[in-house]
Amino acid sequence: MKKGKTTPKTTKATKSKETTVAGPKSAGRPRKAKNATETKVKALESKVVASKAEKNEVEPAKKRGRKAKVEKVVEKPKMNSSKAKSEPKTSSSKASEPKTTSANKSSSKPEKTASKSSEKKSSKSTPTVSKLIGLMDPNSYSFRVSLEKLIAFLDPHIKYKGKVHHVTTRRISTRPYDVLQAECPYHAIVNRGAHWNPHHNSFFMTIGHDSYLLNDMISFKAINKNTSYGHMYKLGLKIPATLAVPQQNYDELKKDEKAIPELIFSEHEFFDLQDIGDEVGYPAYLKPQSGGGWVGVVKVNNAEELTDAYRVSGDKPMNLQKAIDYREFVRTVGIGPQMSPMHYNPKAKLSHDRYLRSPEQAIEFNFISPEERAEICKISKVINAFYGWDHNSCETLIGHDHQLYPIDFANAYPDSALTSLQFHFPDIVKAMARWMIFCAVSEKKKSFNFARDWQKYFAIAKKDNLSYEEKLDQYVAIADEYFETEKFEKFCQECLPDFEEKALEFFSSDDFNEIIETEVGYYFNIPKEIPEQIAHYQGIHNFWIQCEKHRLGKA
Repeated sequence: MKKGKTTPKTTKATKSKETTVAGPKSAGRPRKAKNATETKVKALESKVVASKAEKNEVEPAKKRGRKAKVEKVVEKPKMNSSKAKSEPKTSSSKASEPKTTSANKSSSKPEKTASKSSEKKSSKSTPTVSKLIGLMDPNSYSFRVSLEKLIAFLDPHIKYKGKVHHVTTRRISTRPYDVLQAECPYHAIVNRGAHWNPHHNSFFMTIGHDSYLLNDMISFKAINKNTSYGHMYKLGLKIPATLAVPQQNYDELKKDEKAIPELIFSEHEFFDLQDIGDEVGYPAYLKPQSGGGWVGVVKVNNAEELTDAYRVSGDKPMNLQKAIDYREFVRTVGIGPQMSPMHYNPKAKLSHDRYLRSPEQAIEFNFISPEERAEICKISKVINAFYGWDHNSCETLIGHDHQLYPIDFANAYPDSALTSLQFHFPDIVKAMARWMIFCAVSEKKKSFNFARDWQKYFAIAKKDNLSYEEKLDQYVAIADEYFETEKFEKFCQECLPDFEEKALEFFSSDDFNEIIETEVGYYFNIPKEIPEQIAHYQGIHNFWIQCEKHRLGKA
């Protein structure tokens, strides 16, 4: 298969005769002593903090009466000398002007291989330009650190349009910035979680027009589950029967002294919840209009269970959706035009086991047919392009009637942690690295008019002479134009020719093994569980390495 294709790497391992493979929990490297692991965790965190001091800081004026000169974007908070002495030494005296490349290289052990990029051999007369990727993900250690270390290990020097583009990364810290003179030093930004942080959100929306902002907050705030259900149903996707239900609890609103009940509730209508249940049908799922992680989702089998569930649903608007009797539950993570369908088990007792095929089996490569995989990828790509989401997950049920039912796809901050994705984790990190390098080097810009193509989609939806499959293919054509899929795939083939081999080398390194140990140490807080869990994750990852070697002909 040509490089740059969007098919997830797990499927390529099907060159092996076996289609189902167990991921032994006992396999992997032996567990190190607890105190050694804790020391390694602290050392790794210290390195990361030290390495990510930003170039765009502003030194406070040293002379009284002199205004601070804004050099880039963000002001550096003042620190008195007594505090400075008590703080751990996490940066050098020249932290205000760090070298962005050395930050990531400092902990990447196979440095020599990374520095031998084929693009470095370009003529000395070819000008070199720097391309900076900003990283912001406050809730996922393994994804953030793996992405920045992979790019540092690749050390990309890419010859593109007559120039050599040197790509590096820098973490985006939470700190003051000059609102009126904010400038953008980033050519692409990995935005994960700004909806939780209004300070980051305002910063990204201020400077985002000069960069490529992964997932802007406009569509993120405007779109929820019910909105997206309605849009996609109009496009012809097979959305199960769904009715929106007003929130049940208004206690917080009533506590507001300025709230006048006669005005707030004057236009509320009484409704019969039993009639709504009968219209949707049972079994059904009552779930919040917005949210994630299956929080607040309740399966109801009759009117009594629906009433009981609604009474305790709280102050969030809800929806009631018909349950589907399904054969497979597929969760597809999309990054740019790259779609990666994965088996998903929402019934797993522990949330971090949901991407395992079973408690005894890590992965099954051919769990859906090629035709089902192709349709799922098309559906996911269309949804993501429709809303302008570069990083999103789409949950699709394959019914016993062989129909595909998208049931949850407004997830523009998908779980991407190693502890959750397990076997699939390296492929998601690789997909993000490819996409962000492409966006940075090609200087792709993000349109903040996220609804600009909607009428194109709806015009196709109204064509009665087209079948569902024909409409879907035409939607995909619009999506590929939005993502510049052809340009992206050509870029990967020509500018990242040794990407796969170098990525395999990185994920086979001690550096990545440290990430596994650190992430497991963060996630599992019962000390006696940690050695067994490290062995479990290392065993599955070692199997991924074997599959990659086989796929790349290096077994």
